[in-house]
Amino acid sequence: MLYAAVGLALAGTGLAWLEFGRKGAAQMGFVERLPALRALFANRWYLDHLYRRLLDYVIYGTFSNLFTRNDRRVIDGAIDGMCRATIGSGRLLSFVQSGMLQYNLM
Repeated sequence: MLYAAVGLALAGTGLAWLEFGRKGAAQMGFVERLPALRALFANRWYLDHLYRRLLDYVIYGTFSNLFTRNDRRVIDGAIDGMCRATIGSGRLLSFVQSGMLQYNLM
């Protein structure tokens, strides 16, 4: 591993000297000469596109959808159940309440 790392570092240094340091060098990197590599580095290895797709399909399409269903069924369902119980108990108590105080005291 050590030899590979040192070899790559020396190769990179040599390539940089050939393209930028020597006399008469064009001072234009090899990436600029290859349109596909230039586009790859200009678009930051297309990681922004990858992150956008990850957000659209995995986060928004899966997790957000599951959490929205949970919210509608569990949380809203519990609140709707409490509201129905309140309405039902109010209807039941309306039969007990006659509006006449003397009857309620008995």
